[in-house]
Amino acid sequence: MILNRIILLSWSLLFLIFSVCGSNPENDEIEGLPDAPTNMSITVEDGEVATVNWDPPAVGQHSEFKLKLIPLSGTGKTVRNIVIRDTWNCTLRNLTPGATYEIQLYSIYEDKESQTYITTNFTTQPKAPSRFIVWFRNETTLLVLWQPSPSAGFYTDYKVSIDSEDGHQSWTYVQEEDDIYDSPAQVALNGLVPGRAYNISVQTVSEDRLSEPTTSEPYRTVPLGPHNVTFNPDKIGPYSFEVEWEGPDGLSEFDRYTVSIGIRRKSQIERGQPLKAQFTEDLHPGQTYKVVVKSHSGSVASSPAYGNVTTRPLPVTKLQQAADNITGEISLTWEPNPDSSQDTYKVEYHEIEMFNGDSSSVIVDTPAFSMSNMQPGRNYSITVKAISNGMESLGMTVFQATSNITSFEIV
Repeated sequence: MILNRIILLSWSLLFLIFSVCGSNPENDEIEGLPDAPTNMSITVEDGEVATVNWDPPAVGQHSEFKLKLIPLSGTGKTVRNIVIRDTWNCTLRNLTPGATYEIQLYSIYEDKESQTYITTNFTTQPKAPSRFIVWFRNETTLLVLWQPSPSAGFYTDYKVSIDSEDGHQSWTYVQEEDDIYDSPAQVALNGLVPGRAYNISVQTVSEDRLSEPTTSEPYRTVPLGPHNVTFNPDKIGPYSFEVEWEGPDGLSEFDRYTVSIGIRRKSQIERGQPLKAQFTEDLHPGQTYKVVVKSHSGSVASSPAYGNVTTRPLPVTKLQQAADNITGEISLTWEPNPDSSQDTYKVEYHEIEMFNGDSSSVIVDTPAFSMSNMQPGRNYSITVKAISNGMESLGMTVFQATSNITSFEIV
């Protein structure tokens, strides 16, 4: 009995020793796997190239690495398996711009992969949009229109940035609509300062990655225009006139005004100068001219302010009168100046040598007129003026007595 217990105890001790010091094939296989790499980082070079760097396992051995590149954008993309030896980095080429990828990185030792891996996602840089234009502008809005990049790629949004010389900057995101993918996109930039120059750039967005910006020369909003174009009648002659106006109402940036008659005759007034301009060349007496005044910011002109002015016609010539001593009627004749334009005439008479005496005036279409309602025995001054579009010439005057005295004098 004692002998059997000794034999059983001996076998138990032997089994315990074998269990602690012996070899288990399954445990040997797990313990022979390498550890995963560490400290993986990715540098996106552009839309088609990215570089992956890592450190080898902190403990244990390795002979090579396996990088699995898994496309996450789109469908039907092929997974790449890349084996890397003798280096701790890998350059990935022929990537799709704007696409998102998953990387899984394994260690390999004696043809055995690490049971775990390190992983991360990254997005390549999307392609920049094509050239854009300002399709419409007014005093406070710029409507920007652009075309997506013609190259294949992925993106979800556009970022439109705008900044001005005063340092103010803002941006807005424009979402790409699925049903018009690759179609022209646009955005209205509102609340801008009239006449101010703005730098605008457009970028495509994929996840948190931005394309290179598409930029252009600064665009300006339309400056506010002048108003209240007027003409001083005392400054209007047969061959000259002076125009005045008021500046814009409200905040606006601009550097000058232009005042023009037609296309070729133009005067430029710098901001800060008196708001007036004089025209003295190539004008015709009695002619009506349309004067256009604009404010300018760079090459962008405001809405025009208009004013019409008629130069003063030249006086009539060869004014003559004849009195009928029987009826008392006085007949007038004259000739228009051939170098002037006029549409009507004004005949007016005033009794002289008497305060608040007899007077009257009449507008006629022809260069002749008869007066029969003048008081007898009075002395009158009779004046004829040419009229063009309401602008009167200087008067030509004769004196006539309604008594038997018929002498007259032309002044």
